[in-house]
Order: sequence, then structure tokens, then C-alpha cells
Amino acid sequence: MKKTFLLAIALLCFCAPMSLFAQKQLAFKDGKFKIVQFTDIHWDQKSPKCAKTVATIQSVLKAENPDVAMLTGDVVTASPGLEGWKSVIGIFEEAKIPFTVMMGNHDAEIVPKDEIYAMLSKSPYFMGEKGPGDIHGAGNYVIPVYSSDGKKPAALLYCIDSNDYPTLKDYGTYDWIHFDQIHWYREQSIPRKMAANRCQPWLFSIFLCWNIMRSLGRRLH
Repeated sequence: MKKTFLLAIALLCFCAPMSLFAQKQLAFKDGKFKIVQFTDIHWDQKSPKCAKTVATIQSVLKAENPDVAMLTGDVVTASPGLEGWKSVIGIFEEAKIPFTVMMGNHDAEIVPKDEIYAMLSKSPYFMGEKGPGDIHGAGNYVIPVYSSDGKKPAALLYCIDSNDYPTLKDYGTYDWIHFDQIHWYREQSIPRKMAANRCQPWLFSIFLCWNIMRSLGRRLH
């Protein structure tokens, strides 16, 4: 009986990391890969509308059954922030849907980015990371999407922090992707291109894209 019990513990310890690793790998399914995006959720833990927000997200996840959900900024924008993040993370854990998170301009006003990514990293369904500490922003990372057989990356998801507010107001209200982030992107993309011997399909995901394009549009006209 004692030997059986010890064997069960050993098997449990061996299997847990394997299942976690399997969850951390995204892959095409029969040549298809589906992404759903949720942006500007503006979660307020004290709001009576939280239940409606949860129901809406759950409805989308159930209808689309995505391979990954991408939360592109301004996720939790009211105190208590950590409780809010726990609630949002719980939605995707309950649905067993992998998810990524990029920062908006309001997220760090409530909880520091380091604390946000520390909490996110504890979820087996979170696909990202805080990223390098020697460049602007938090949440700069690359997620490979593997081929249907799981043998090699077939596409790449680049997640970039567009930061929040600039120190100089001469260039507008919102911050931007900085040159050290562009350099980091090049360092990530070139070796992957060489390893694959081709330019892999990719998706670039940031928060302030619409604001940047709208600003550029005004300047061009």
C-alpha cells in the first residue's frame, strides 16, 4: 500500500509539468488557427455590470471556441486592481482558453505592470511573459504557433507594449513603440526567419494602434 501511494505521488509530479507544457504550446488544427480579441474591457470590480461583461466574454468564447484569446489593453482600470485581475483571469481559466495580455495606457495606473505580469504568470492558461527588462514597456514577447503536427513553428504572434504616456507632450497624448523595442523585434525575427529559411506568417498585436493610425491620418491630410 505504501509503495503504491509513493508511486502515485511520483506519477502525479511527473505528469503535472507535462500537462502544463502541453497547455503552453499553441498549434494549428487542420491548418486553421482562430484568435478572438477583447480590448478596452475597463473592468471595475465594484461595478454591477461585471456580470454582463463576464456573460458577454463567455458567450464569445463558447460561440467561437478560439485557440487563443488576446486581451489588448485597458483590461482592469479601477480599484481594487488585483481582485479585478483575478476575476478576469478566472474567466479564461474556467473556459480553459489560453490567453495573452498586452498593456493599455490605463492598466498601470491601477496596478504596476510588474505585479500584473507576476499574477498572470501563475495562470497555466496565460501564454505570455513580462519580457526583457532592459527595453521600454512590459509584455514584449513572441508566441510561436506550431504546425498541426506540433513539430515546428508555422506562425508567430508578436505582442508589443505600446506604453502609456510620453514624458514629452509635444508629440501627442499617448506614448509609442520605442526604438529599443524595434531593435528587440529585429533580434527576435531575424534568427527565426533564418531558422525557418523563410519569412513566417506573423501577427503584430499592440494596444494603441488605432490611436496611432488616426493621428498619422490627421498629419498626412
